[in-house]
Amino acid sequence: MKKKAWIRILLFGLMTWLVPFLISFMFYKPGGELVVSLGLFKTIMILVGAATGLYLLYQIYKNGPPIPRAGVIVGAVWFGINVVLDLAVLLPLTHMSLAAYWSDIGLRYLLIPMMSITLDKLAVAQMR
Repeated sequence: MKKKAWIRILLFGLMTWLVPFLISFMFYKPGGELVVSLGLFKTIMILVGAATGLYLLYQIYKNGPPIPRAGVIVGAVWFGINVVLDLAVLLPLTHMSLAAYWSDIGLRYLLIPMMSITLDKLAVAQMR
């Protein structure tokens, strides 16, 4: 596999986590209290994450799949990056249990491989 493709996949995967994480700070007071309802915050974070992920997936696929089976590989790598960073950074900040994390946040990251696999299939179909 191309080294440049892997570097882009890894850096873009990091960005799929970092952009929503940084934007989330806009919704907290200095003491850690949300300035909007929890439901609205979660909706905004899903939309920010999806928009970020779709833009970065577009950048990956705009010239066709960068590597064989890109949809599954990119989706799995980005899913892994997001979960690992959440476990390392978000869980200590929020003091959530692992079970609460998976039900409130972790399962939502399944959108990443779903979008990646779909865009891969579209890119391959366009090349035919």
